Amino acid sequence: HGVPVLYLLVEAGGEEDEAAAFSLVARSEDTVKVLRNGDSEVTGAVEEYMYDRYRFFISQVEAAQPMDISVKVRPLQSNPWMFISCQPNNHPTKGNHDWGGLMKDTDVVSFSTTDPGFRAGWVYVSFYSEQPAAYAVTVRWGNVTATLEDGKEEKGSVMLNDVRRYALEVTDAQLEDHPIAVRVEALVGAVSLCVADDDLGGDGYQCLYDLEADSNGDAQDALAALDLPAVVVSRLDRLLFFIRGVQTTNDFTIRAFVSQPASLDMDRLALDALGPRCCVDGPDFSQLLHRQYMIFVPPTEAMQEGLVLTMEALGDGDLVEAAAEMFLLRGQTSSEDSDGTLASVSAKGHALDGHR
Repeated sequence: HGVPVLYLLVEAGGEEDEAAAFSLVARSEDTVKVLRNGDSEVTGAVEEYMYDRYRFFISQVEAAQPMDISVKVRPLQSNPWMFISCQPNNHPTKGNHDWGGLMKDTDVVSFSTTDPGFRAGWVYVSFYSEQPAAYAVTVRWGNVTATLEDGKEEKGSVMLNDVRRYALEVTDAQLEDHPIAVRVEALVGAVSLCVADDDLGGDGYQCLYDLEADSNGDAQDALAALDLPAVVVSRLDRLLFFIRGVQTTNDFTIRAFVSQPASLDMDRLALDALGPRCCVDGPDFSQLLHRQYMIFVPPTEAMQEGLVLTMEALGDGDLVEAAAEMFLLRGQTSSEDSDGTLASVSAKGHALDGHR
């Protein structure tokens, strides 16, 4: 009896001379893939009414102190369910799990080592879907430093006086003499944001800039917005962002805008600011007074329900221009139907202070 061999054919769509990049991952259905703290996204897929499983290890030493654990999911196709449990339950399901639920858009499930269901050792993660689904997953806990990607939002949770660390590297080619925008939004509770120079190293950091976001006030109070001058960023090898919990329970998002459009999630309000008070001090031409957004809309939703973009001005400034364009991404099939719809929204504002 020979070993069966699976052959795969990959075809690139678009023009004949257009390059294409891709990655392939293969593993048996019963394989439980190991996730490592702070590693980049791991992609996976699950067939309808089936389970795909992962696991990660938290030692007794790590769990000795109260600590938040966050499992982030970014759906690539459909919206899967994610279920989490600690050993000895090595196969969490829809009817037997400790944490989890339906993952919509980019979503995070957070729990603590102080939760009644937590036990040190292996923690298991299962994905389930009623239709074929694909996704990317990451796990983080403790003081690991996560890397920010241009325009992509990171969601996190932090307990009172605990700290989450993020890093941003900007090349000279990306900088182009314009400010780098950093936005932190408090979803629950309140957090403080410290922008530090990585050259100091260790925990002896000094804050170049220090702001706070509080979800308990007005809408604009929930946003800590700063534009870092290009002259400051160009002097640093890497920027570090420290987010500290101000209240008992704190959920937040953080993102940095360098040169790529900002990605938006469906059915979720995104707070932003143009020309915030911190930290560019200069005339209009030195400010970053425009932003471009993009959002992926499945073709069935775009054609059956349409797309509604809503913008609301907050603070003192005025929105002087807003434009939206729709780009159809043709699928690699014989039909001319769109395989997806990408909406890009740009807005321009003026005035030097206040959130726009």
